[in-house]
Amino acid sequence: ERGYAIFCSNNARNGPTQLIMDAAEAMFKDVYSRFSLQNKRTCLGGFSGGSRVSSMIAAMTGKVNTIIGAGAAFSDRIEGLEINFDYYGITSYLDFNYAEMMMLEKKLDSLDVNHAFSIFDGMHDWPPPLQIEMAVLWMEITDMKQGIMAADETVVKRYELIMDSLQAAYADSGRILDQVRTLKNWRNTLAGIGNPERPD
Repeated sequence: ERGYAIFCSNNARNGPTQLIMDAAEAMFKDVYSRFSLQNKRTCLGGFSGGSRVSSMIAAMTGKVNTIIGAGAAFSDRIEGLEINFDYYGITSYLDFNYAEMMMLEKKLDSLDVNHAFSIFDGMHDWPPPLQIEMAVLWMEITDMKQGIMAADETVVKRYELIMDSLQAAYADSGRILDQVRTLKNWRNTLAGIGNPERPD
C-alpha cells in the first residue's frame, strides 16, 4: 500500500555486540544484493531490545536514515557516537522503560536531533496500529522535507487528521499534557511543509 519493502529476522535476540553487527551486515548485504532500494530511505525499527539494537546498528554503520524505536531508548553501546539518524520514539505510560524514553527525548532536544515521541495507554507492549501509522507518516513527512521523497498531500492530510483528532480527544478529557505534546509534535513536524500555524 505504501510502497515499502519490509525485511526482518526470524530468530533475532539480544546478544554480544559483534554477533549483532555481523548479522546486521549480512542482512544489509543480502537485501541490497537482491533488491533495488532507495538506501537514503532505510528505516530500522524494533520493540524493547529490538529498539536498542536498531539504534546501535544505525549509529555504528551510518546506513540508516530513520529509527522507529518502541519500549526502550538507545543502546548504551553507542554512548559518545554521533546520532546521525532521525528518531521516532514510542512508549506507554506504564512501561517500565518510560522514564528512560523521556530522558532520551530531553537528550535529543539538547542535541538538536530531528525526533518526535508519542505515548499511548498501556504496559510494556508493542504499540497499537495507530501509533505505528503516526510514526510512518512522521517519517514520510520528514523525508519530504529533506527532499528524498516526493511531496504527497495525502500523507500530510492524514497526519493532520490524526493529530487533530488526538488533541481534541485529549482536550475533551482534560489530558492537558498529552494535548500539549500532540500540538508540539504537530507544529514541529509540519514546519516547512504544511501549515504549522494551524494547531492552537
